[in-house]
Amino acid sequence: MNAMENNNRIADEQFARLGTPRLAYIKTVIVDGEGRYEVHGADGQVLAVMDDRDIAIATVKQHDMVPMSVH
Repeated sequence: MNAMENNNRIADEQFARLGTPRLAYIKTVIVDGEGRYEVHGADGQVLAVMDDRDIAIATVKQHDMVPMSVH
């Protein structure tokens, strides 16, 4: 990494705090051989695991958060 790239980089913990109160990330995971949807806060903490993606999105919105998909 050159000096320019290093100056433009923010620390992981700073990045995690950006939008923490508003963003939730929805990630597909396999639990007991079945597809599930984990809802994570911007800091990486697992907030919920749900069976249905649409329910996960609706739950995030119900809590006044913005859902983001993780691929």
